[in-house]
Amino acid sequence: MSQDVILRMGKGEWIARYSYHNIRHTGGFTGGWKHFVLDNNLEEYDVCVFKPAGQMNETMVIDMAIFRVVQETVPLSVMSPSGKRARKSAQNANLTET
Repeated sequence: MSQDVILRMGKGEWIARYSYHNIRHTGGFTGGWKHFVLDNNLEEYDVCVFKPAGQMNETMVIDMAIFRVVQETVPLSVMSPSGKRARKSAQNANLTET
């Protein structure tokens, strides 16, 4: 059935929404997954392992593990409206062009 789930990896937790389609008998994440992907720098061909870990306040908890196609991850870059790459300064949240 459709429900909120907690994706847990290490000390991090992300709330996602699992939606089940009754007629097609299929389901998938429709919310929250993007935050997990971005926060963990997932790249194409990385493999995620989902291990059910019980429930917390009637919310399904899933322990996550990532097996990376490339061992060293590179944080994602933010694109400025002009299409040039920008990065967040470590000292403040202003965007500066690189």
